[in-house]
Amino acid sequence: MRISIVIIFLSICLPSQGQKLSAGLESGYGFYNMSSLRQKETIVGGNIIPYKNVQNFPATPFVRGFVRVQIRNIWSTGMTLGYLRTGSRSAYSDYSGTAYRDVVVNGFLAGSSNLFQVYTTGNYLVNARINIGALFNSTNFQHSINLHDPTYSEDRRSKFTSINSYFSFGADVSRTLGRFALVLFVEYEFNVSGEPKLKSSIFSTPPPADFDVDWSGVRAGVSCAFQFHKEP
Repeated sequence: MRISIVIIFLSICLPSQGQKLSAGLESGYGFYNMSSLRQKETIVGGNIIPYKNVQNFPATPFVRGFVRVQIRNIWSTGMTLGYLRTGSRSAYSDYSGTAYRDVVVNGFLAGSSNLFQVYTTGNYLVNARINIGALFNSTNFQHSINLHDPTYSEDRRSKFTSINSYFSFGADVSRTLGRFALVLFVEYEFNVSGEPKLKSSIFSTPPPADFDVDWSGVRAGVSCAFQFHKEP
């Protein structure tokens, strides 16, 4: 049902008229909530193996592509597709061997891309940004142990999938250079997390889906857009 709503929304966002069409790429850094996964992977005392947290879902780069059509002088709308990734690692190593626990989360997003012009002067524009869409998540767990004497190796993996809804708002400043526009932007994104479903596992007992994937947080970066319509 959620996917159907997104598809219908995107079809509305891309009207048939081809005037003032623009397309581009944007990239930056994202800071992600991931509170339940952080808590799940935080190492506490009492473990047989004294793991240490090496990484715990840090800020990472993301990339998005977009297509927009200017509907009115102050409103451009279209769609965006993107990819983001983060994860955690807990590890331990000594003379007897090594052990680590990895979690890698991948997100593929599809949604609307909306700009509302709030101020202009010369070749500079200030826009408000409001976006809505869906995130398709893949969460991969891996536990690995390698001992030297006696020789022993164990590698256990599981994969969960889920779908989030997201809403983001923010602002950008753009500088037009002919048909190109260079943009600095900042956004905040809210997620409504979907229930994870076990996709595959080689654990003897599949791990429980006692977590959610929450990409909520700040996004900041740069983008470059190309305007197909030539101004008279």
